[in-house]
Amino acid sequence: MSIVMLSNRTSGPLKQEIERIFREHYPLVFRTAYGVTGSPEDAEDVVQSIFLRMLRSDFSLECMRDPKAYLYRAAVLSA
Repeated sequence: MSIVMLSNRTSGPLKQEIERIFREHYPLVFRTAYGVTGSPEDAEDVVQSIFLRMLRSDFSLECMRDPKAYLYRAAVLSA
């Protein structure tokens, strides 16, 4: 599993929630992106882009409702 470095600007509770979601859903996001791209390197890039986007957008309400669905869709659309 890759490690995502979180910005120092990210607050404690938000940072912890994103880290939890990353740990919980990384395998799904990676597998999905890999299935679309066929490349482990490209899949890693997709995972990184998705989680960086989450950090920069202050964690959308859509993701809070159903992180698994949000991340799956993001992996398919980003790949």
